[in-house]
Formats: sequence, structure tokens, C-alpha cells
Amino acid sequence: MSKHPIIKIIGVGSGNNTLQYVQNTGIKNVEFLEYETVPENNEQIKNTLSEATNMIFLIANSDESTNIELAIITAKIAKELDILTIVLLIKPFDIESENTKELYQACDTLLIIPNEKNKNFSQANNIIATIIKNIIELIIIPQEINLDFDDVKTVMKNAGAAFVGFGKADGENRSLNATKKALNSSLLTTKNISGATKILLSVTAGKAEIKMEELCQITDYINEQTGQNALTIFGAGNDESLNDAISVMIIATGF
Repeated sequence: MSKHPIIKIIGVGSGNNTLQYVQNTGIKNVEFLEYETVPENNEQIKNTLSEATNMIFLIANSDESTNIELAIITAKIAKELDILTIVLLIKPFDIESENTKELYQACDTLLIIPNEKNKNFSQANNIIATIIKNIIELIIIPQEINLDFDDVKTVMKNAGAAFVGFGKADGENRSLNATKKALNSSLLTTKNISGATKILLSVTAGKAEIKMEELCQITDYINEQTGQNALTIFGAGNDESLNDAISVMIIATGF
């Protein structure tokens, strides 16, 4: 795309507490919206989303059924408007929501963040902020090998469940070690990439630039872990603050 896509981050019900946390991290080039209750008229939601919106992140908590109901309504409207719809749902281990399956069907990608007995919201908030920030930055910030909105859409449109992992390593075998850390880092309910058919890969090196042999090592190892020759879309860039380290972000879908 020739210009930045229009991205909105939306909190629903008690998900607005997490929205405030995400907003305080300084994420730029997005609009933040809060939905407290189910609007009497769905046109209210359509009006806030229809202004050429390309992508939304929808934050919800399954602590109350009304939160998921509002998330489902919002996700359905967004998909009707052909908006890439990513839902991040905080879900206690001991609560099984009958609406979760409907939420999967309503959105493009559902990321479930487990939060045992609703105790550790600071960790859940940090996971959500990290995921959103990194996805937005790989779309917005130019790199040597760019990833853009269309790449994200290819991997996350109509995807259902997804794996998201981050890893960083330096020294000998830094590329392989960073990849292994990313594959073992997921704090979502989807814990591995076995069976994934689509991979979005972002690799960032510090002062020591990424070598082609390192990229090949990363993609070969990822394909081993998926168990098949998955479609892999990758981007690569530099961040001197990493010094001699390399960082890897992996998003896997199509299970």
C-alpha cells in the first residue's frame, strides 16, 4: 500500500482497562476507541469503523458474557466492512465460554491470552500491548525488506487461531537460537506452529547485519517445525540498539 493503513484499537467492556495500558505504551499511527455497552443501534459501530478503516485490534475479557457479545457484534460488523479483524481475548483457565466458538467465526484471527483466575492482568496487558505494537511497527516502519499491510492480511485474514512468538539471541548460532526462543515463547493458548500453513516472519539485526545464510537457517528450521512447506512471508531490518543480537517475531496461522 502506498500510504499507512488506517488501524483502530478498540476496547470492549472491561477490555477498556487493557486498552488504556496499550495506549500508555506510546503506540502511534492508530486510533483508540472504547465501547462500554452494546449500542442500541449497530449503526453506531458502523459509523466509527466505516471511515476507510483497514484493520482493527479488538480487546475483550471473557469475565462477563456481555463483553464477548459486544466483541462478537463488533467483529461481525467489521468483517462485513472487509476490515481485517484481530481479536485479543483475555480468558481465565477456569472459565469456558460458550461464545468463544462464535467469536472465532466472527473475526479473522482470535488470539486467546490465558489468565488463571483473572489474577495476573499486568502480564496479560503486557502480552497484548507487545503483540499489537510489534504488528503495527512491522507494517508502518520501513525496513530493508519490508512487510506491509497486505502481507499481514495474507497471513491473518480468515485465519482462526494463531501463534505469536518473540525471541532474541546473540553470539554463535544467534539466528537459530533466536528462532528457537521465539517458538518457545508463546503465552497464548496456541503453543506451537505444528501444522501451520502460513508464516509471517520478521527478523531484525543490530550492528552485525543479517546474512542470507542466517535467514535460510531460520526459514528452514521453521518449516521443520510446521511439518510442511508453509507459505512464509518475511521481512528484515536493522535496529542498532540490538548491538550484535538478532530478534525474531513469528506469526503462524492456517492450522
